[in-house]
Amino acid sequence: MTTSRRKTGEEAPPATELDERREQFLETFFRKGAQFAEDLLKENERLRLREAELGSELRTLKRHLESDETVRELLQRLEDVERQNKELAERFREVQAVTTRYNDRYAEIERELNDLASLYVASYQLHSTLDIRTVVRHIRELLHQLLGADRFAVYLADETTRALGPILVHGIDPAAAPAAVAGEGHIGRAYSSGEPYVAASVDARDDLAAPLACVPMRVEERVVGVIAVFRLLSQKRGFEPLDFELFKLLGAHAATALIGARLYSSLAGRPLDLEEYRDL
Repeated sequence: MTTSRRKTGEEAPPATELDERREQFLETFFRKGAQFAEDLLKENERLRLREAELGSELRTLKRHLESDETVRELLQRLEDVERQNKELAERFREVQAVTTRYNDRYAEIERELNDLASLYVASYQLHSTLDIRTVVRHIRELLHQLLGADRFAVYLADETTRALGPILVHGIDPAAAPAAVAGEGHIGRAYSSGEPYVAASVDARDDLAAPLACVPMRVEERVVGVIAVFRLLSQKRGFEPLDFELFKLLGAHAATALIGARLYSSLAGRPLDLEEYRDL
């Protein structure tokens, strides 16, 4: 049984390579967006300068109105300048509206890319190793750092007894981890039904019998375990859309990563040779 050595209330472990991989992934996507924003700002500045020039020209023309010889010409020119000034003001408002829409869309894309980067890193971490201890550590980091879970446990089921036992606990005493049986309690019902459970309220609580979320783990269509989240970090107010995507990813890939690493370790880290693959 793998357990977390960190007790509740202690400082979260330092960020791992998750942050670095996330930043590398996002850098490529943001470069073009930043260039487009810079171009829009330059266009805004050019329009402001042109407006100032037209205003100065308008004032100059008004001063020349004292000359009777050029009154008609200057009046016509004044009308032209005022018309251009109105057109410029309208164009400036249009550019401002486009800039606002772009900034809103850019912020939306940035959030989407952040979410995509997080899911990419999560998937990469789960399948980047066949060492069972590293797989367990990655699952712990994903639940703690990406999901923001403060107390959680990962259960695997005994196929014979249908009892679920924790193979990983975090933030709680391993001996205090609640037992679970298929069909009983939130954990057992999530295992039997294959349907995830999320509590209506995620307020801080210490009742291990009432988890905030239970996520079935599958190997193909067979449920083999459950991830139970008992409490979130104090700064996290609730589950967000990214959290539910992370639940889906963990439900689909955590168990296969664990079982694959376990089978690999049973071979003492030796990859199958060609004949063994053919036998399979």
